[in-house]
Amino acid sequence: MKGGFKGVWERVEEMLEPVDKREVANMTKSLAIMLRSGVTTVDALDILAEQHTGRVKSAVKHMAEQVRFGETFAEAAEKEKNVFDKVFIGSVRIGENSGTLAENLEHLYTQMDRSLMIRQQVISAMIYPAIVVSLIAVVGFCIAIFVLPQMAQTFAALKTELPWSTRMIMGFADFSKKYGLIVYPFFFLFSAFCVLFLKQKFIHRFTHPFILRVPFLFSFSRELNNARFCRSLGTLLENGVPIREAMLLTSTLMSNVVFGKQVFYMSQEVESGKLLSESLRKYHRLFPAMIASMVAVGERSGGVGKMLLYLADYFENRVDVKFKNSSSLIEPALLILVGLAVAFVAFSILSPIYDITSSLSG
Repeated sequence: MKGGFKGVWERVEEMLEPVDKREVANMTKSLAIMLRSGVTTVDALDILAEQHTGRVKSAVKHMAEQVRFGETFAEAAEKEKNVFDKVFIGSVRIGENSGTLAENLEHLYTQMDRSLMIRQQVISAMIYPAIVVSLIAVVGFCIAIFVLPQMAQTFAALKTELPWSTRMIMGFADFSKKYGLIVYPFFFLFSAFCVLFLKQKFIHRFTHPFILRVPFLFSFSRELNNARFCRSLGTLLENGVPIREAMLLTSTLMSNVVFGKQVFYMSQEVESGKLLSESLRKYHRLFPAMIASMVAVGERSGGVGKMLLYLADYFENRVDVKFKNSSSLIEPALLILVGLAVAFVAFSILSPIYDITSSLSG
């Protein structure tokens, strides 16, 4: 039961204080620099524990204590798996065994930095639409609760024939007045619940295949997952991780479970003796032919890792361009949508007022 309570508490702690991925990346870069400068692992971790905050500080402090008492850096990092992912732990283990820990950490930092850049691009592209939609919802709520009911009473007192658009808005206003303070908060809470529900891993087996069936979403998901595949696998191979283990780790890092399954299947084929380029050609719907061709060149020259990192730069740049283009298209579309909505409400309210004024003047 104790372990159960501990697991629940750790989950609550993660929700209250999520890991700052940028801080983890900065810690990785600082550690690589210090190790290259000849600082011991224990001393470097002690220094980093003073420089960082939150869960990263706590994890680094614990690792320093464990390394001081004889554990390896990889063993200490594995006990902090809620902060450091499998790629970090695997690369550290390989680096310690091969004597290339500092180099491996530098490769890891590059991967983390690029992943965070892509994530920031996604967030930046969504900020403006989210703000506009939120403002529309707030303004619409205020109008429906406070303004339209008053207009409805005025029109009802005048007993005039209202156009269909005005009747529709008045009906909405009446509904909002009676049930709005219950229905709208419930709607927002339900929407938040749906978002959290869709983020759960068990539901991804249904939602992620659906994403790949929608042409527009498929294009984005393909670019993002190809970038992550090339960056993660290339980094691991450059860090000396065997290709089978590197592909298994990469399969757990894919943002879409369908891509993760395909990478896992490819790892089994590679283990049985098939070339990676041959497996990539088999799954050409998810991985374009260019990746297979470039990997084949890397296999012949012995530089698969470097070739994958080159491809990662290419796909990450494509993701950047796609999100910028999408953002530039969404903004005017939202402005047009807002303009049409305002015009509809204005017409629905002013039209009967004009008719009333005309009848009184006549």
